[in-house]
Amino acid sequence: MERNYIILTYKLPDQMARLIRRLSDGDQTYFYIHIDRSFDMAPFEKACRGIPNVFFLSGKARVHSYWGDFSTAQAALNAMRKIIEDRRSGMIVLLSGQDYPIRGNREINAFFEKHPDSDFTFNFSLPSPRRWAYSRGGINRLEHYHVSLHRPDHGVQQVEIIPRCFSARNLKYCLYLLLFRPDRAWRIPFFLFRRRSIPDVLTYYGSETWWAMRVSSAAAVLDFLDHHPEVVSFFREVSVPEEIFFASILKSLPVIKDQVMNSSLRLICWDDEKSSSPALFNCSHKDMLQEARKQEDMLFARKFDQTVDSGILDWLDKNCAD
Repeated sequence: MERNYIILTYKLPDQMARLIRRLSDGDQTYFYIHIDRSFDMAPFEKACRGIPNVFFLSGKARVHSYWGDFSTAQAALNAMRKIIEDRRSGMIVLLSGQDYPIRGNREINAFFEKHPDSDFTFNFSLPSPRRWAYSRGGINRLEHYHVSLHRPDHGVQQVEIIPRCFSARNLKYCLYLLLFRPDRAWRIPFFLFRRRSIPDVLTYYGSETWWAMRVSSAAAVLDFLDHHPEVVSFFREVSVPEEIFFASILKSLPVIKDQVMNSSLRLICWDDEKSSSPALFNCSHKDMLQEARKQEDMLFARKFDQTVDSGILDWLDKNCAD
């Protein structure tokens, strides 16, 4: 079965190339790489020189990424379209450049061969009484307006504007939009005076960024969005939309929803539920990674940084590869 890996990244080009070499499996694997448009692509192209079946998204397919906005979902959608255009088959797996397999290619392929009629995304119904309590179980992420921006000396920040509310906080955030996201400032009257209209063509699910789906399912997702552009417009102002967007579509499409397995196929270690980034794996996590391998659906782990601890990647290559 063909495996088409979408890799979203912006740093650590040598580690990304290491990931690709580890997953490369002849004519059964293809790699579609999105490098954040804010960063130079040349080091990544150089690192991948000589590796077959590696395709870098370019031109309008590359997007500038702001943490928490629709850009991550858009980058994945652009790669999905390219995969469809290239007439690929089999599975699409979304990875970051800091993911790494905890199984060999034969095991990964065998897993997908065993589940040829399934898509994979961790998911839970919204609102969730146990998750995302800080946002009313995820409802605020849908009902409030969210825009990511870059404030000098403060970095990237996402502002949350409550509709039809004229609090000092709301007005301050509107000022931030005028100063730091003038391209979105025209939306301020809508933010202040209009409640959000949530598209009723979806049932909403929380999830994680990462998923795997059949190429046929990706085609169905893209067809759905082509017929419902209001869905993308809505999600452009959802907080961290990729954690809701793909799962909600997959779980709402009649031809797919009963074939979605509740798994992201990877081990992620969170120090804190409210943290925006998971903990880095290092050599002290070997037992945890070995334990994860006892579960059939644990194929990958995230995240790793070889500049912090390359030994854990060496250990995985020695003990978990083919």
